[in-house]
Amino acid sequence: MHSSSIDPELLAAGAELRQEWRADEEMWTRAAETRWRRSRTLADVACALASRGDAVVVHALGITLVGQIAAVGRDVLVLTTADGVIDVVTGAVTLVRVTARGAGHGRRPPLVSLRARLVEREESRVRTLVAAATSSATGTLRVGAEHLEVDDAGTAIFVPFTAIAFVRDAPR
Repeated sequence: MHSSSIDPELLAAGAELRQEWRADEEMWTRAAETRWRRSRTLADVACALASRGDAVVVHALGITLVGQIAAVGRDVLVLTTADGVIDVVTGAVTLVRVTARGAGHGRRPPLVSLRARLVEREESRVRTLVAAATSSATGTLRVGAEHLEVDDAGTAIFVPFTAIAFVRDAPR
């Protein structure tokens, strides 16, 4: 049956229905995208940035850190910088800015947690700088249940996990 043999009113009604269906689908698609966007966490965003290999600037405690996100957890971003690897607590982050889009290698970054990263640093026995909101401590680490002990040449400094802003190898 050719369209010339179909009633023009029927053709017009079909076109109108298709237009309504498209508009309805577009509305539902926009609503789904809005819901998805509003439910994203900073860790979700960081995961996307890491998977593309974006260069980023991260601000935490008024300090600017420049690098690429290498691993992500709900409570930590692992940033690879020119000065080494920095574990940044997501609660201390005040801004993440993309400075250059990556090539988009599409690999999901490793999932980590702050506690797991601290245990890795403890096991490495490397002198570590622990930055908190009002002070910092440098030494070897011992991880507790909800705190970190920093051994600075025999002096024990205790820092609750909730006070940590970022952790990095101590400058030499």
